[in-house]
Parts: sequence; C-alpha cells; structure tokens
Amino acid sequence: MTHTPAPTDPAPTQPTVPSEETDGLVCAFLLDGQGDARQVGWDEVRSWTPDKGEIWIHLDYTHETSARYIREESGVEPIAADGLLATESRPRTIDFGTAVQVTLRGVNLNPGQRPEDMISIRCWIEPGRMITTRHRRLQSIDALRQRVTGPAKPKSVTELFHLLADRLSARVDDAVSAIDETVDELEEAALDDATASGRGIERELGRMRRRAITLRRFLAPQREALNALQVGVGPFTDRERAHLREIVDHNLRILEDLDATRERAAVVQEELMHRASDQMNRNMYMLSVVAAIMLPLGFITGLLGINVGGLPLTHSTNGFWIVTGALVILVAIQVYFFRKQKWL
Repeated sequence: MTHTPAPTDPAPTQPTVPSEETDGLVCAFLLDGQGDARQVGWDEVRSWTPDKGEIWIHLDYTHETSARYIREESGVEPIAADGLLATESRPRTIDFGTAVQVTLRGVNLNPGQRPEDMISIRCWIEPGRMITTRHRRLQSIDALRQRVTGPAKPKSVTELFHLLADRLSARVDDAVSAIDETVDELEEAALDDATASGRGIERELGRMRRRAITLRRFLAPQREALNALQVGVGPFTDRERAHLREIVDHNLRILEDLDATRERAAVVQEELMHRASDQMNRNMYMLSVVAAIMLPLGFITGLLGINVGGLPLTHSTNGFWIVTGALVILVAIQVYFFRKQKWL
C-alpha cells in the first residue's frame, strides 16, 4: 500500500476540522461516489443527509460529545448505540434489516503494547453512512484514512468497511506469522541439547502459547461475525459479499495456522519436559546405584569402627591394607553383579 502524506488544511471557505482531543471526532470523510472524498467537521456530520453523498464518521466513544451524538442525534437504533458505546465488547454482528452493527477486533500495534491485547472497533453501517468508534488508536484505521485521502479512494462506505476488515485480517495474519516464526526458532533450538538444557526455551514457548490462546479467543467469534454478513444482512452488494467471503476464508486459515502453531509449541514443551524428566531419572538411578554399592562398605567400616575388644587385625601392622583390599574386591564383585543384572 502506498502511504501518502496527510491532507493539508481545507480552504478557508470549508469548515475547519476539529481535533479529537477536544470533541471526540477523530475524523469524518464525505464521499461523492465518484472516487473523491473530503474531510469534514461536526457541522457537516450533524447536518448530513443521504443526498449529500456517503459519509464515514470515526469517533472516540469515551468523549461526551460523541456519546451524545450517537444516542441523540445520529438516529441509530438504541441497541446499536449501546454497542457503539460499550466499554467491553466481543466480535459480533447484529442485523437491523438494511443496517447492521458489527464489532471487530484488531491487533494492538501501538508502541510498548502487546499485539494480542486486541483493540475493539465498533461499526454501524447503513445505506450512505458508516459510524465507527474506538478509544485506543488502531493502525488499521490509520491505513484506512490514508486510503481515503490517497489516489485510489473508495467510492462507498460499504467498500470502506470491506477495506477495514481486510486490513484487520492482514495485521492479525502478520502477528500470527511472527508467533509461528518464533516457535520455529525455539523448535530448532530445542533440538540442540546444549541449548535446550535450560528453562529459557520452555518459558518462551509458554509465552507464545499464551499469545496464541489470547488471539484465538477473539479471532474465532470475529470469523463468525464476518461470516454473518454473507447471508444478506446490511447494505452490502453481492460483489461486496463475495469479497467478505474471501476475508472469512482468510480468517479461517489464520485460525488453522494459530491452532497448528499452538499445538507445535505444546509438543516442543512436552519434549523438553520429557527430556528434563529423563535426565532427572538417570541422575536418580546413578545415585541409587552408588548408594547400593556404598551400603555394604559403610556397614563393614562401621562395624570395624566400634570400640570393643576382639576385633580382627587390631594388632596387625598390615590390617589397614588387608581391610582396604577386601573392600576393593567387594566393590568389584558388586559392579560385576550389577552389570550382569543390567543394572549398570
């Protein structure tokens, strides 16, 4: 995608676009249906009618002005208004005949944030108008704004939604691919005994599995939400529904890749755990063999060390060497016996 610079301020005769920090309006674009678009402010948002063209309104739902517009001025269904302003949401689609309310999620690519901490984007799509709301910044929306102001502008709000869904899926695909590549590297490292001796690989694999689980928690219902748009809900054309079907298939492939990656990480983790368990069992076995060999030696030396009369070789100058030789012979007999029994 070609990134173009942000549009310059409009001519003085056009309304000034207010900033999102003061009134909750992140951006709004009026499409003329011929491939041209211009940015507008609250005045034109409030006075919009279908005969003026199609409009995309993007709001910060936490701002009071945005909430008042959605509930009192926009004319959207009350249930949809609740969905657009909900602080907690999951991917879903609600059909209102010719209109539809869709909630989707995108990976969090903001600096210092975790991609699996997904950001909600809430959409109201009706003939000629699309309202989207968010609180945290979503880079897929930034890319959509660049598309609207770029050379290949979308001609309708339904085309805008298709582009938004496509970009959300593409960025999720990138996040899943990054997890898959990390698991590949950890799997290769696990094949090296020297590298796999520590617990660093296991901890990293556990972190990748948790990321995959978190992503799947939202991607599965998101696929269902997009899939619902194929059955005739909303103002989409047959061509746009075909494009949405491709996005649904893309999401299905992402889910399959995510499941495969999670299972591979689990297999590698189990292999490392089995390897550590086998090493511990071998160490315990060797300690047991050594203890079995030393047990009779300890008994004999303890018996000879008691301070009573009548001990053999007490007055012999060669007594120490005789006892030592006898103990060596006993150890040799034990080792031979253990090897014959395949215990050593």
